[in-house]
Amino acid sequence: MEEQKRRRERKSAAYWLSKSSILYPICILYVMYVKQVEVYITECSVHISSGTMLFAYALCLILWLASPIRSYCADGTANEVLFYAFPPSILMLFLFAQYSLKIVLFFAVLDGIFLVTVLRDLHRKKRKYSPKKFWRLKKSDLNAFLFVSVCVSMVPTCMMIYWKLESPSGVAELYERKKDYNLVQNQENIFQENKEFLLSLKESEWRQKTLEERTIAAQKMVRLETERLGIPEIPLYVKETGSSNCVALYNNEENEIWYAPEHLTSQTAEEFFTGICEECYHGMEYYLLERMDWNSEMANTAYFEEMRKWKLNDNRYISGRDEGDSFEAYQSQPLEASAKKYASSETEALIHFIAVYGDE
Repeated sequence: MEEQKRRRERKSAAYWLSKSSILYPICILYVMYVKQVEVYITECSVHISSGTMLFAYALCLILWLASPIRSYCADGTANEVLFYAFPPSILMLFLFAQYSLKIVLFFAVLDGIFLVTVLRDLHRKKRKYSPKKFWRLKKSDLNAFLFVSVCVSMVPTCMMIYWKLESPSGVAELYERKKDYNLVQNQENIFQENKEFLLSLKESEWRQKTLEERTIAAQKMVRLETERLGIPEIPLYVKETGSSNCVALYNNEENEIWYAPEHLTSQTAEEFFTGICEECYHGMEYYLLERMDWNSEMANTAYFEEMRKWKLNDNRYISGRDEGDSFEAYQSQPLEASAKKYASSETEALIHFIAVYGDE
């Protein structure tokens, strides 16, 4: 009796575990919403926005959960886990197309051949067996297909995890490692070379500076940051930007930075650093976009995914000043988001450097 009770308890635990697996595809949906997952399949010039991806996955998930196949799998066993794991596994296969479309097509054809084989086998068995036995055979074959499909889709998923979602190109990986090393070394060297200038920008001294002195400091800061970013120096002019809310802007047509005098006069040192760093980064973005060979194989590697987003964004840039433009849409577009991320990190490093060496 006790052994039977333990078996029932174990069965009950497995049953509820399989039922709770429905949370897996739902969690994937939430992650897609939070991370704003976009797809760029450069081999066929396909770009799918995060909103379209989210809608398509949600729609497919709803249709899958409402499909008749569920009746063959919702039995509280591993079959039900496979049923719920199928949509995320197909999604992962689709995401892997960004890295190698050929591998994805190979797996898709392999999966398709197996599906056709299963359907032909079921068609043959339908005439041979009674409805009750055919239902059991159909259930077995469908679950076998789901098992193979999930396993096949797991291969590229494991490859992405192994590569840590970095570029599959060995050249790009080498460039990335070199770039990460030089970024830290470059930052420390340039800060030390400009130590006296940077210490003159600590808040207590910055507050005492006139507009003319701040203008000179801004030009020196641009020289420092463009050197940091490895691009030619960008001229800076203190002039109206065309909007009272616009602190500064990078004019990519003239390759100039414009800084609003009223903001330069009233800003704190930290706000000043952020403004300069952000506009210099915009200068680097356009410097790279104009010089990248978009027909080269290197341009299509996953490493340059962010740059491809900049290119697409440049064609559909949201200025934030036109009617219907939201501030959230302006801030979240790739060109702005990347620049703000860099400016935040660089400003933090500058403030830390001044704090450490300013008390010597």
